[in-house]
Amino acid sequence: MMGSPISILVVDDARVSNVMIDRILKRAGYTNIRHAGSARQALKSLEKRKAEILLADWMMPEMDGLELTRRVRLIDAENRQYTYVMLITGHDGVDHLREAFKRGVDDFVSKSEIGKTLIPRFLAAERIVAQHSRTLHENKLLMEANTRMRKTALADGLTGVGNRRYALRSLQGVLAHVQGRGGCACAMVVSLRNLKQLESRHQRGMVEQILVRVARRLRQLTRPMDYVARIGEDRFAVVCLLADLDDCSATTFKRIFNGINLKPFKTNAGFLQVEAAISICGADNRTGLPEPKPMLDYCESFVEQASGMKRPLINHWKPLPESIKAAG
Repeated sequence: MMGSPISILVVDDARVSNVMIDRILKRAGYTNIRHAGSARQALKSLEKRKAEILLADWMMPEMDGLELTRRVRLIDAENRQYTYVMLITGHDGVDHLREAFKRGVDDFVSKSEIGKTLIPRFLAAERIVAQHSRTLHENKLLMEANTRMRKTALADGLTGVGNRRYALRSLQGVLAHVQGRGGCACAMVVSLRNLKQLESRHQRGMVEQILVRVARRLRQLTRPMDYVARIGEDRFAVVCLLADLDDCSATTFKRIFNGINLKPFKTNAGFLQVEAAISICGADNRTGLPEPKPMLDYCESFVEQASGMKRPLINHWKPLPESIKAAG
């Protein structure tokens, strides 16, 4: 008979039962078997190495089979695995079995019929374990694929504009253009200062509507060649190329500032007013051209200072002080 590689942990405080079960399983071709004399020993064993099938006596001193099952399910959840739990029982009542199923037990084998029914139960358990293992493996592959997609995604899932990665990539392209052909690279950060206040007054869905509408309005207020991204929970960025550093001024961006701050946004809760602070950083070959991330960080570092102002706060690129770098 060909052996089965499935891993089995037998838990029984009675040595005679352990020997009998071991003999039955090995006769049927099961070879990957280990034993534990108590529930606590079983848990320690599972923490070191998982078992695909756990066969345990329902009635054991210190910890019974149901409590053991509960703890096994916690280990399963923590390690994203599945252990098939089968209890050896002398209980015949339906209520006992129903309660055990509710507590996470998968199957039972009667002590009086263990010689006849154990192997058929194990054959059925093998099939179910294989199905669970396949499902867990497929879920793991899906999670890994989703992680890869998130790492390479350039769009914000809620608003449809770019995300922070998109903003940095766009800024990198603009900086490269300025380095080779001149002009001014400009990064703008739009911080919605009263978003949390609006969230406390309205349902979360209203805030999401505002974010979508802010993104849409920023697209309307900017030029087709400008780049719009959502870079944080309550922050957007606009990246653009200007002809000259002198064009990076409050006057140039007044239309965007007024368009966000002075015109309410229509939502299901009515028209809601947004309070936005806008910080802008410009860089050209005279100021020196930074890498994209330090430039965006520099722009964000002035958001608090821009709060409450009636116009955008304009700064030309300067390297961040070490204290601000450390804080970031």
